Amino acid sequence: MQMRYRSTVFSQSDFELGGSVSNDKLTATPFRYKSGVPGLTVSNGVGEITVLPHRGFQIWRANFHGHELGMESLVKEPTDMEVSSDPAVRSNQYLTGYGGFLVHCGPRRMGCPGEKDDHPLHGFLPLAYFEHPKIGFSEDGETIILTGKLNDAGAKGNGYAFDVEPLITMRRGSALIDVSLKIVNQYDGPMEIMQLEHANFRTVPGSRLVYSAPCTPETITVRDQDPEHIKAKLSKAYLDFRGSVKENPIRHNTIAAEPIYDPELVLYLQYQAGSDGWAHSMQVMPDGFAHYVAHKPAQFPVGIRWIRTAQPDPAFPVTNGFGLVLPATARPEGYTAAIAAGMVPTIPKDGSITFDLRLVLLTPTEAAAMEKTIDTILGR
Repeated sequence: MQMRYRSTVFSQSDFELGGSVSNDKLTATPFRYKSGVPGLTVSNGVGEITVLPHRGFQIWRANFHGHELGMESLVKEPTDMEVSSDPAVRSNQYLTGYGGFLVHCGPRRMGCPGEKDDHPLHGFLPLAYFEHPKIGFSEDGETIILTGKLNDAGAKGNGYAFDVEPLITMRRGSALIDVSLKIVNQYDGPMEIMQLEHANFRTVPGSRLVYSAPCTPETITVRDQDPEHIKAKLSKAYLDFRGSVKENPIRHNTIAAEPIYDPELVLYLQYQAGSDGWAHSMQVMPDGFAHYVAHKPAQFPVGIRWIRTAQPDPAFPVTNGFGLVLPATARPEGYTAAIAAGMVPTIPKDGSITFDLRLVLLTPTEAAAMEKTIDTILGR
């Protein structure tokens, strides 16, 4: 669809002065949090998202049809942090500000760094500074897009250089948004790539999990190689529960009311796509609405599920987080493990790669139709 830009670039003064850009159907409003972090709220008649255009181009929060969709965390608002060039410092800052709904992780490294890794937790993108946030409206006024740009040419002396171009598309009256991330190699040689899209919902007790991946012990792997920050918190009750899910993954398909996902449950799923290339995941809630993520396994060969319901802990602030699926190019165990598994692709000189995601909320009617689509993909 051809787009025309109603406003070119949001300047720093726009976030100071407020105001909004609107076409009477869709509205974008710049503001600043108390911390000073710029935010951009976009509403479409049935809900809204808030984007951090200069902080990783994160979607900080999403609310549609009266459903607050993001995870529950001790971090209620984006914190004013210095984005350090020191990987260890930047890794700590990731958790310090961990409260967003959608966090881009990568693009050269992601996951929990292993003993031989020196990259920050989930890489460079989560806290990266994107410039020149723009909005645009479709010709019929029914669609709004948000874009920005990150240029990391300054890293060329370290053996890489790249641009990252995000795109968020939102339609009037729809609780579905499309997100894409284009990564362009600006280096004079191939560049390694690792990418993960960290979409953080919350668990809703009594919900059903419906997804286009087979649910058997052979096709779902339960992670039992715990990172260091988890090992000290493992209880016998949790280990017994994790063992039961490993033997029978169907057990995790209904969200429990009791806090059994403490410290966290991580699974790896083998997704199947429909003829259009999309795979689908839903948390169908008791009211019929469904948290929803669609991704393309051809772009993201690893489907990660992450569930955490835990007591407040300043060192890991998430108290109720649900990665229905975190689409990724590799398992989140750091660069060394991904290299060993042969799951670190490269972008050729002057080449690019695009990652696509569709997510947020389905109405009861849309969720029922999607369940039939998933049944068809799985041959049921």
